[in-house]
Amino acid sequence: MTALTGTRRSLEDLIAEAAGRVVVLAMSKDPNGKATLLLFAPGSTLPSRVAKVPSTDRAVRSIEPEARRLGDLDRTRLGALSATIPEIRTIASHRGRPVLVTSWMPGRVMLASYHTWRHTARKSLVGADFDAAGTWLAEFQRRTADGWCSLAEMVERFPSVVAAVAPGADVWLFGHVGDGNVHVNPLIDVRRSDWRERGGRILESTGDLVASLGGTLSGEHGDGRPRGTFHDRILGKAFAGALRSVKSRLDPGGIMNPGVIVALPGQDPLEGLSPLGGRR
Repeated sequence: MTALTGTRRSLEDLIAEAAGRVVVLAMSKDPNGKATLLLFAPGSTLPSRVAKVPSTDRAVRSIEPEARRLGDLDRTRLGALSATIPEIRTIASHRGRPVLVTSWMPGRVMLASYHTWRHTARKSLVGADFDAAGTWLAEFQRRTADGWCSLAEMVERFPSVVAAVAPGADVWLFGHVGDGNVHVNPLIDVRRSDWRERGGRILESTGDLVASLGGTLSGEHGDGRPRGTFHDRILGKAFAGALRSVKSRLDPGGIMNPGVIVALPGQDPLEGLSPLGGRR
């Protein structure tokens, strides 16, 4: 990671080394705008390096975390995936902002395919794109999960868990597989008189499944009311007890959002839930 902290060369120096042979591959003008430059070594027909140049301060705030994540990757664990992820060559500077310089990756970016004639009008082509991206993300998650919950096992087992406690309920899974979390959405027929009981059983069974896999119920959103009742089994009794202790010291009267995050004794996680959306 010395490239992130050492003396930074200027982008102009890198362009001079390429004898001015530079191709602007992409440029955006949004608040997170960046320009992507291909730098060619003298006499080479293929790029040798890629420079990602931020044009705004907001873009800088995305460049630096990206550089840290690339530098922190343990490539010995990636196997064949390592060849699909660029390596940091250096961090340069342009107009006082950092420039991320990486190795060049052969191939064609998916965005370019999407811009070809009628690509998105062909279901088979779009499906192949999603399959390729999903396969890559699943393998990347498996190799970098560091022993956390197996997302693949969760996805495989969840439908049968729902079917066992709420036969006939449909299940939709979507979300951020690359981040190691997924949105779980069972669709319950709220016209049934027992819809609330079915929803409660699904929530309980999902909590048990996630706990058995060493995962968590809140991958990106807060625990709120529905998930606060699961802290003992998901986070462990010691940690959950610490949360209750902090809550009692800061809010001894229990007047600040009672039942949110720190559940009340005997709290129903679906209490007040309305089939029309929101809470009653």
